[in-house]
Amino acid sequence: MKITMDTHIHTPASKCCTNPEQTVEKTAQELYERGFKVIAFTDHVWRNPEIPPNHWYAQHDGSALLETVKIIRSRKFPLKVMASCEADMQAPGQFGITDELSEQLDFVMLAPDHFQLRDFVEQPVPPVPEALAPLMMHFFRSAVSWGKAQILAHPMCPFSYFEIYDRTVELISDSEFLDSFGKAAEKGIGLEINIDCLNSAGKGEFNLDTMTRIFSLAKNAGCKFTFGSDSHNAEHFTHYAEAERFSEIVGITEKDLHPLVQI
Repeated sequence: MKITMDTHIHTPASKCCTNPEQTVEKTAQELYERGFKVIAFTDHVWRNPEIPPNHWYAQHDGSALLETVKIIRSRKFPLKVMASCEADMQAPGQFGITDELSEQLDFVMLAPDHFQLRDFVEQPVPPVPEALAPLMMHFFRSAVSWGKAQILAHPMCPFSYFEIYDRTVELISDSEFLDSFGKAAEKGIGLEINIDCLNSAGKGEFNLDTMTRIFSLAKNAGCKFTFGSDSHNAEHFTHYAEAERFSEIVGITEKDLHPLVQI
């Protein structure tokens, strides 16, 4: 399937974005010229008055995100441009976005597995597959039950634990995956196929078969999908062919796309 969407793009409003030129206007024009039809800007945010952020998330209180939203709302683009975010979870049941902020966005994208934030996000104890597998599933099920996110970013992709990722997924049964994915499908929650995660598999950080199994089961459970580069710099815009190959492997076609990205 030809990839003509990218629903996970960062701007300099995200402190992890290393390209000061990766602005809304320039990125939209570049991707339009490459034949894209739908994109979304998804800068990081933590806004929960009951849970203080760590140092990194203190820099992402939503103010810069809302400036990006204003830019998107004030411009006309030659392709569909949506204003979103990458909201986070500190632990199951603990979410970093308010209803007031959510209402100003076209949709909410939630990351249920930012385990690389070791000083903020709940960790598997001890850091072994037998602890990570149930925790990863708990995060996912909590994100689905919350029901306020339309898209889940890089689901079942435990950042900073790739060295035990393959074994972790082996410990989760097909029936457990199908049950959880089925609940996401029932609520119309889309699953992102994260191109940066595919690139990590391509570099040998884990086996691509692990992601193939996950998304094949999600498709069988009736889930719909988006594709996101998770771009933090220009290099991240160069891996769409990997997503096209992956869609062929899993059997994802246009009919499997989430309504947000259908034209």
